[in-house]
Amino acid sequence: MRFNAPKPRTLMTREQLVAKLQRTPLPGYAAQKKMEHLERFRMLKNNPIIPQDHKKAAVLVLLYPSKGDWNVVLIMRKRNEGVHSGQVAFVGGRAEPDDENNTQTALRETEEEIGVSNSLIEVACALTQLYIPISNFMVFPFVGVLAQRPKFTLQKTEVEDVLEIPLAVFRNKANQKITNLDVGKGVLLEKVPYYDLNNNNILWGATAMMMAELVELLA
Repeated sequence: MRFNAPKPRTLMTREQLVAKLQRTPLPGYAAQKKMEHLERFRMLKNNPIIPQDHKKAAVLVLLYPSKGDWNVVLIMRKRNEGVHSGQVAFVGGRAEPDDENNTQTALRETEEEIGVSNSLIEVACALTQLYIPISNFMVFPFVGVLAQRPKFTLQKTEVEDVLEIPLAVFRNKANQKITNLDVGKGVLLEKVPYYDLNNNNILWGATAMMMAELVELLA
């Protein structure tokens, strides 16, 4: 599923994009917190120590050039009993014992979920790791760059759809909004920052926080 966006900036080449990602210092939590919802802030303020039994996961912010901009690959997760059911997210998931490192976790999950081979992906950099208290996961995000739009093969048990969003959508401050969000099971989160992706799709939570860091990194 593709989305229209405002007129993009002049497109950086793949080499220029990778070089910028690698040489620019990470803005870190200062950028992430712009899209942090109040409930997460409260949970960590009340319990600032990350539990030693936290689980590890890795995600990949996958970019490819398209029509004068770089598209971000997102997925719509299948609806199930999980806390992140039905949400828009980056490809990625839980670390497995056979994974050599967090980068391999992100690449393995990318191939499993959307069928994009790691041989096509240049991992440009890591973003700032982010703890998700609701699921007790420490997430390690990476940015991967493709030379062109890949062929997607979806893991039907996990992925409902692929969303291909121009970076211009995230740069446009008019798409950064706040709402009260019903997350199911009688839980209503108040004043949740989100990116409006059109067609009733929104990006919020940890994924939005990581996206905010990438936007600032490329500013």
